[in-house]
Amino acid sequence: MKRRDALRFRSGPVPARILACLAVALLLSAPAGAQEGARAFLAGPEEPEEADEGVIRLYNEYISILVNTTEENTGRFAVQTTGGDPDRASDDNSPLIYLIPGQKPWTSYATVRIDGIDYVFGGRPTERAGRAGLYGEMLVAPHVVDDRRIETVYRIGPVDVTQVLSIIRSSTTGLLDTVRIEYRLVNTSDQVHHVGLRLMIDTMLGANDGAPLRVGELAITTDTVFEGDAIPEFWQAFDSLSDPKVTAQGTLKGDDVTPPDRVYFSNWGALADGLWEFDFQPGRDFTRLGEFELDSATALYWDPRPLAPGEERVYVTHYGLGGISISPGDLSIGVTSPSTVTADPDRTVTFPVVAYIQNTGEGEARNVVARIQLPQGLRLADGEQAVRQLGNLPTGRSAQVTWRVAVDRAVGGELTYTVRVEAINAEPNQVSRAVRIVSPAALTITLLEPQGRLRMGESGWEPLPYRVTARVQNTGGADANSVIVRWDSPLGLELARGSRAEKLIGPLLEGEAFEVSWYIQPVTRPQPYNGNLPYTVQGQIFGGSQDYRANGFLDVPLFEGEVRAEPVRVDGAAPVRTGDRVLVDIVARNARKFYGAEIVVRYDPTALELIGRAIYPGRLFFEEVRDGEDARVLAWKAPEIQLPVREGAAAEVTLRGERAGARQPELYWATDTIATLSFRVLKPGTHSIELAEVRVYDAAGQVVKVAAAGGRISVGE
Repeated sequence: MKRRDALRFRSGPVPARILACLAVALLLSAPAGAQEGARAFLAGPEEPEEADEGVIRLYNEYISILVNTTEENTGRFAVQTTGGDPDRASDDNSPLIYLIPGQKPWTSYATVRIDGIDYVFGGRPTERAGRAGLYGEMLVAPHVVDDRRIETVYRIGPVDVTQVLSIIRSSTTGLLDTVRIEYRLVNTSDQVHHVGLRLMIDTMLGANDGAPLRVGELAITTDTVFEGDAIPEFWQAFDSLSDPKVTAQGTLKGDDVTPPDRVYFSNWGALADGLWEFDFQPGRDFTRLGEFELDSATALYWDPRPLAPGEERVYVTHYGLGGISISPGDLSIGVTSPSTVTADPDRTVTFPVVAYIQNTGEGEARNVVARIQLPQGLRLADGEQAVRQLGNLPTGRSAQVTWRVAVDRAVGGELTYTVRVEAINAEPNQVSRAVRIVSPAALTITLLEPQGRLRMGESGWEPLPYRVTARVQNTGGADANSVIVRWDSPLGLELARGSRAEKLIGPLLEGEAFEVSWYIQPVTRPQPYNGNLPYTVQGQIFGGSQDYRANGFLDVPLFEGEVRAEPVRVDGAAPVRTGDRVLVDIVARNARKFYGAEIVVRYDPTALELIGRAIYPGRLFFEEVRDGEDARVLAWKAPEIQLPVREGAAAEVTLRGERAGARQPELYWATDTIATLSFRVLKPGTHSIELAEVRVYDAAGQVVKVAAAGGRISVGE
């Protein structure tokens, strides 16, 4: 049983009607902390009271989103009002998705169908809602991102599923009182899979769990399904037209919403028990299956379709508060329509106007007529009639009328229309409602440093990784409900490790700007690039086809090659003393197209003694390991040692080696030791190791330019 079992762990069985009152009387509060018990706000009221750990919350002055972060039912969410409609106190602190104080969200859930197998999104289900379902592995726990959205990621079989919840503007209220619900599914396997999604929402209006669900010209109180073109743009629910306490709205088409293939309205018990198919009986009321209380719910189906390897599919719907302009009277009338409509100069844009009419007088209203009056710039769509005959309307009964209204292509600004209702035995009534005609959302992307530069430091390019920041602003006339930006380079640049090319900003309101950063570096394999290297930041509004771009450049200086003598290790304690053994590495740095080298090392034989033939070729340059074999030395020639023929002259050792016979004879860009020499120190002082001659060459015998630098060994008394 939905409600009694929910509180049994706290106080034993509680009658459902008492719990319904508690749901209205007590505030669903926000937890504190970072992940468990985290909270964030967008444009907030006073901070809500603290709540139980195990829930994170994103909220503003209108609504809040609460997500379960415990190990059970992880990722499930609920929605409640905070201040709700600013003109109505009756909907403050009221649930829109079922949840009572002290609970974690659990009654609503998403089903992912993969190749005919049904999985519940999120952690292990423990209650009636989806308890029989399989579930996946959590990749990313529910967390608040940028104080703008809550994300949760699960791996379900071969598919990674991300749930993204954010607060956006309602299509009918014009306020930030609606939740954008998004699921991103990525096929991580190398095979095609048939993947679909079902989202079940446990609707609730404050204390009312069985109010009619109003779709177009229907007030739905029994099991009903809409499919294909019959699916409306939105549905609404409210308990009373003359004095609605809470008005909920689900948006099914338009904006960035992904229209479902089917929408069911039924009782919560049936939808909770069935992961995909469920006990659907047209004409049955919303009494919870197996119980005795009204309990409405809705389920949106996106039927399975092939998902190719690496392909991503996104499903989006909206749920939150609905806006109705109401005029009470003997014939009470409420009208709803989008608060803003986006104009399109290339096509005719239409939108619905829905009128709810209720006889709240004392007797039957006879010959009820509703008519719509439109201003210049708006007209009825083809086939629509301005006047609608509703017949007789008994006391307490209601009727609904829908008109389709078209926008003239050149019009803009705010326009007001009026709906009037009349009866031969009742006072007429009317209500007016404004709609704002706006231009589409559009992005302007500005790079904070469009021309960047690296410099050469002692150990390479600096600074690395290099930070690129773009300012993304919505410069259109409407909100962008989801914005994605991506960094890319056609040549020579790449993302630093751990940085992702694509980043989700989420909702970007009209005029709002947001900064996004990436960390990049020059490409070094198979060869390094230098010069003024280009990159692009590209932005897109989800559901739109236009790309917005900003181009930048990063100047990468040439990384010159070098051969250096480096004392690397001393036997015994520092400082170096007479008699100690010193190793000297001959190191090539940033050598391009390395095939071979010939190097003459010069030293003072009265200060340093080369120990026999203890000269070792570098592994990268002159050794190769093949599968199942020991390392083999390539074409390394025995060093030639030339001692001085006269007193005071220097000694020389000549090093030669090539990569002949290697699987990759020429290394495009490499840094490693060419050879290691071992010396014994004969006397104190500072002794130089000179590189008298350095010749590095490619496979064609062409000299590769490198700088040469000797080293010094300091020996104490």
